[in-house]
Amino acid sequence: MGRRFAALVGLLAGLIVACDATVAPVSSPTSWHAESRDFVLQASIPKLQWSSADEIVVTTTLTWTGAAPTVQVGTSTDGPVEFSLNQLDGTLEMAGAHDLVCATKTFARGVATPVPFAKSGGWTADDPNASFYERFYRDPRLILPPGHWRLSIATEGFVGPCDPNTPRMDVALPPIDLLVLPVP
Repeated sequence: MGRRFAALVGLLAGLIVACDATVAPVSSPTSWHAESRDFVLQASIPKLQWSSADEIVVTTTLTWTGAAPTVQVGTSTDGPVEFSLNQLDGTLEMAGAHDLVCATKTFARGVATPVPFAKSGGWTADDPNASFYERFYRDPRLILPPGHWRLSIATEGFVGPCDPNTPRMDVALPPIDLLVLPVP
């Protein structure tokens, strides 16, 4: 009976330690990868937990891997990669916006083309978050208020000319959840 009780206590202590380990903040570099229609979209972020004073650094590349030496992509001026953010514990939503211009961009096979983080979006004057959006979009850096955030990164455009009959790029990374803590 004594051994069983000691073993049970040891097992429970191990489970508690294991549970604590799973909720520890991730601070090591993290990366994501997705492939579709001969494109590879990759992103990395140094950590998933930030302070509300930190600039969040997102490194993203898009690579053409198809048979042709180059490919032309029809996309909006800011495309072909779009970034959007949703506050999971609040009402802020910064979804990417597109202009109606069709820009053609060329990608060379096997070249990981850097795609800098860019903000795009819009709001109405009567939106209760209008003052936040105005400040957020004015600053090119990615700095978020405290909360749980979901970053989405996906391609936007056509594999070829801008035409509804042309295949879409359709590459999306899994959602990236970030925790932003108040400044101590």
